[in-house]
Amino acid sequence: MLAFTVLIVATLPRYVPQYTPISSISRMLDSLAPWILVVYFLIVVFLFVLRALRHGIVFLLLGVLSGGNTYLDHHALSLPSVPDADPELRVLFFNVFNNNAAFADRIATRVLEMDPDVIAFAEGRGMYPAIRRLEQRYQRLTDCGFQDCQLLIYSKIAPRRAWTLNLNIFADGRYAVLELPSPTDRPRFVVFNHLVKAWMEGVTESELARLASQYDWLAGDVVALGDFNAAPWAHHIQGLLRKTGFRAQRKPVGTWPSALGALGVPIDQVLVHGRTRIVSAKPFGAGLGSNHRGLIVDLAYPAPES
Repeated sequence: MLAFTVLIVATLPRYVPQYTPISSISRMLDSLAPWILVVYFLIVVFLFVLRALRHGIVFLLLGVLSGGNTYLDHHALSLPSVPDADPELRVLFFNVFNNNAAFADRIATRVLEMDPDVIAFAEGRGMYPAIRRLEQRYQRLTDCGFQDCQLLIYSKIAPRRAWTLNLNIFADGRYAVLELPSPTDRPRFVVFNHLVKAWMEGVTESELARLASQYDWLAGDVVALGDFNAAPWAHHIQGLLRKTGFRAQRKPVGTWPSALGALGVPIDQVLVHGRTRIVSAKPFGAGLGSNHRGLIVDLAYPAPES
C-alpha cells in the first residue's frame, strides 16, 4: 500500500487539470515527480529485501513506466544544447532574494567576472547597494524602485527597444522584453519573467494565458529566462510549451533550493524559440545568499540546414 500510494503521488499530479479539488496540491507535487520516484524506488528495493519478488517486479515495472513517461513528455518539448556552436550572446538570470543586500557587492563582483551581455535580477532590491558598480559597465533598462523592484535589468548591448508588462495583480513589472540588434532580418528577443507560485489557483491560469499571448507575439528568435516556480515537466509548463512552440532545456539545471545544488528542482529555466539554441547553461550564485541558484547561459543562432 505504501508503494502504491507513493507511485500515485509521483505519477498522477501531472495529469490533474486546473480547477479541480486537488489541482492546487497537484501543482505543488508535479515538479517533484523525479524526487518522489526516488523514494518510491527505495521502497521497491525494500520489497526485494523482504523477498516479495512478485510485488517488487510489478512495482519496479510500474515505476519505470511512470518515470519513462515523464521523461518522454519532457523530451518531446525540449531541445539539447549545441556545445560545438560558437556563442553569440551571454545572458544571466538570478533571483537575488529581496533581503539579500549584504551579498550585493559579492554578487556584483561575480557578475562582472562572468561578463554577460544581458543581466536580469529578480527580486532586485537586494542588489541596490551595488547598482553603481554595475552601471559603470552596463546600461540599466528597468526603472524599479527600492521597495518594489521585481526585475532589475542591465545590458551592454543597446537594445532597439525594451519594455515591461504586468503578468499578475500582485506584483508589477514581472515580464520584460529586449529586442536586440540582429545581423539578419530576423528579430532577436531576450525575455525575462518571474511567475507566481504554481499552486495559486485562479492567478496561475490568467498569468500563463497572458504569458502565452506575449510569447506568441514575439516573431523571431527568442530566449526566455526566469523563475517559473515550476519544473519544465510540470503540468502547466508543459501546456505553455505546447501552446507557444517554445522549448525547454533538455538537461535543466537544478536551482531551488540552492542548498541542494545540482539536486535542486529546476524552477529557474531557460526556454528558446526560433533559431535560438543553448550552447551552455550553468548555475550561478552558489553561496551568495539567495535560496535560488541563477543561470548563466551562452546562446547561438545557427542558420537552418539547407
